[in-house]
Amino acid sequence: MSSNKPTNNVELVNVIQGLKNDIFKSLCCVKVGIIQAYDSPTQTSSIEIAGKWHNPYTDVWESYPLLTDVPTLSLGGKSYVHCPINVGDECVVLFNDFMIDNWYRTGEAQPTQFYRFHDISDGLAIVGFRSFPKAIQNLENIIQLFYSESANIKLNDSGLDITAEATTMSGTLTVNQAITGNATATAELHSTHGYTGVFVNAANQKLNILDGIVISVT
Repeated sequence: MSSNKPTNNVELVNVIQGLKNDIFKSLCCVKVGIIQAYDSPTQTSSIEIAGKWHNPYTDVWESYPLLTDVPTLSLGGKSYVHCPINVGDECVVLFNDFMIDNWYRTGEAQPTQFYRFHDISDGLAIVGFRSFPKAIQNLENIIQLFYSESANIKLNDSGLDITAEATTMSGTLTVNQAITGNATATAELHSTHGYTGVFVNAANQKLNILDGIVISVT
């Protein structure tokens, strides 16, 4: 009577390795995706997996089914906030189910080369997680863009607070309320498209300006 059981340790190792590969091929832990649609009210997306799987029965590379209604956290896309990354910053590394080489080279869905599964070579990093010793100190529960103590933006219920040694604005600035402060403003004022509004200068004088022309000072 013939038997298909492994006859030695080498065959047993090969059988176990083959079983492990089959299990790894079927696992779905982390995959790179490409957004196909995004629904802003529900913050969910339809996503195409940036890879293709080999169907052993038809010997054809097939696309994964489109993922729909996927809850989506947006850290950026064509619109983004860029944060500098420095040596020593901490991160979480996700290891993709399969090789990421083809996707990384082309940015498109490509046949997946089954050379590596959940391999340490196919890591994707998310920077921003912090250990307790590196936690941000004095973090307020408001929207903050923080670069340093001398350059940061805070947005809360009372308004927008910008701290910077110099601020440059390009484009049209529209002000619908009074501007107050103890700073000097320098600008080119034109009668055809200048500023209009009430401004308070460093001497606490109120300037009424119409189309860039000072109408009165009180």
